[in-house]
Amino acid sequence: MCVRGLSFRVRLEVMSGFAQRIRYAVSRISAVEQYSLSSLPVLERSLVPVLSVASTFYTFGILVRQLLYQLGIFGRTRLPIPVISVGNVTWGGTGKTPMVEYLARHYLAACVSPLILSRGYRGGDEVHLLQKHLQDTPTRFGVGSNRTKVALSILRHEAEQRSNGLASIIGWKAEIGVAILDDGMQHWALERDLEIVMINSLTLWGNERLVPRGPMRESLEAIERAHVVVLHHANLVLDDQLKSIRETIDPFLRKGSIVLSSHMRPLCIYRYTKSSYLPSELPLLEVKGAVTLCVSAVGCPESLDLILLQVGASHVERLDFVDHHKFKNEDLKGIAEVFKQLQLRFPHQRVMLVTTEKDYMRDPAVMIELGNLGEGIFVLHSALEIVGCHGNDQSFRELLGSVYRQQNSKRMRLTS
Repeated sequence: MCVRGLSFRVRLEVMSGFAQRIRYAVSRISAVEQYSLSSLPVLERSLVPVLSVASTFYTFGILVRQLLYQLGIFGRTRLPIPVISVGNVTWGGTGKTPMVEYLARHYLAACVSPLILSRGYRGGDEVHLLQKHLQDTPTRFGVGSNRTKVALSILRHEAEQRSNGLASIIGWKAEIGVAILDDGMQHWALERDLEIVMINSLTLWGNERLVPRGPMRESLEAIERAHVVVLHHANLVLDDQLKSIRETIDPFLRKGSIVLSSHMRPLCIYRYTKSSYLPSELPLLEVKGAVTLCVSAVGCPESLDLILLQVGASHVERLDFVDHHKFKNEDLKGIAEVFKQLQLRFPHQRVMLVTTEKDYMRDPAVMIELGNLGEGIFVLHSALEIVGCHGNDQSFRELLGSVYRQQNSKRMRLTS
């Protein structure tokens, strides 16, 4: 399904502080082709030469690092359990964290306890979200820039506790059976059994330049390392665009790899108010016919307002902050002002302030301050689903099962 009729969509931007402005400028530049740079403000154009030089050094560093791993000068570690990497070739908004949760729930349903390895980037808002969603499961989390070291430490510690008979006392229900490497495509120090690469179907590769001049962390040739390629937000673009994306990546696909489509399925919304500590869970019908103000600091803010339009919002406006932005008092004042302006413009309609779970979980104590606007702050709860014509959920699940069985069989032969 695709979204049409976006004539009422208005984009608004809030920028607080010099660092925020620079980060926003860099993200704008990364989405603009060379011939369109003249349309950017003077400040943003002045950054282009500096970013271009920095991209050259980044490219050189990537090539040298890859060569050192290929020559064996930098070693790679094999964990005693299967490792599934979820990564991307561009920055932010590709659906890595929802895919990690999808994988964790798949293995939990198969009675396999997962270990999620994350570097905890910029305060670890993705980790906090995953911990909240998986808090009642035996999922373990390892956070740190050296995820190989973190994983080995956790596995060693649990093995020692089990050998001492302390596992049941501590409350571990099952031994760790699989490691899920969040944002792992560029973490070459750890061997993996399955490489999943996420692609944002809405924003794709921007100007196709490497960071910081563009959004590319690696060139498209890196897709050849992937066993699975997932076209995320596939329901928010036209079928012809999906076909074009497939034609673009086909030359880089390794033999036997599979291509899937995914989307974020909205499940419900939570309403938080300053007068109530616990949120109220509400159906998506609450959004139907409403005027919504989307406030987000995520990698792909476009997806939030498109989803709200799909579930029936009559009018959507956005306040976009750069990914992982931590909201401050001046931000809250700006948000409140825009919200009140919307109430004046639409006096006979319901006006709702909507954000993502990732944004709310980044700092709930700050975000709840917005709970006194209108009926409160509404948080959209969604989950990743595998959909579309490029593959299906069942074939993907079978692949995940085979990876676990094969590696577990190898481990048993080695220990026997």
